[in-house]
Amino acid sequence: MDAGSVYWGPDEGDSGGLAGIADERIGMFLNGPYMMGILKEGVPEQSGKWAVADAPFSKEPGSYLGGTGLVIPTGAKNPQGGWELAQFLLQPAQQELVYTKAGAAPATLEALELPALTQADPFFDGQVPFPVFEKALESAQPFPYVAGWSDIDQAITDGVVATLVQGTPPKTSLENAAATADEALQK
Repeated sequence: MDAGSVYWGPDEGDSGGLAGIADERIGMFLNGPYMMGILKEGVPEQSGKWAVADAPFSKEPGSYLGGTGLVIPTGAKNPQGGWELAQFLLQPAQQELVYTKAGAAPATLEALELPALTQADPFFDGQVPFPVFEKALESAQPFPYVAGWSDIDQAITDGVVATLVQGTPPKTSLENAAATADEALQK
């Protein structure tokens, strides 16, 4: 950790940690499927050096679901057109593009059966990566829909970093994150 191989922070320049990945200080990380596209675009010279694996766990697996949502705003001038666009975007051909053009996971389970998502990926040393993420869906929970979620998520991340990198006692980090969460939930 002292060499920066376990954690990337603000000095890495982006949330993907590409600076540390590119110079090979970071050799593993926990993140979502969107990182596949970031790796392919950001460090193409590392093709074949990466793989996707189940997240380690102590008692039982778990993850939370994030991502992007398709919404039709209240008061939209053309809600029917918005609905039709959403239905178009959820079709398999468009969902395949989410992976092939953006490197992220599609929004539908049906899309996980498409050839582009079931073939070996040379960047990941011939692995078919999506079964790992599909398995994670079995225990994943959506992130809470509360206005202060981003503050809560950041407080948890800051607590983990404080404990792992700065040596803050875990109880103190947890108490600090809980205080931030309580404050965010009161807004």
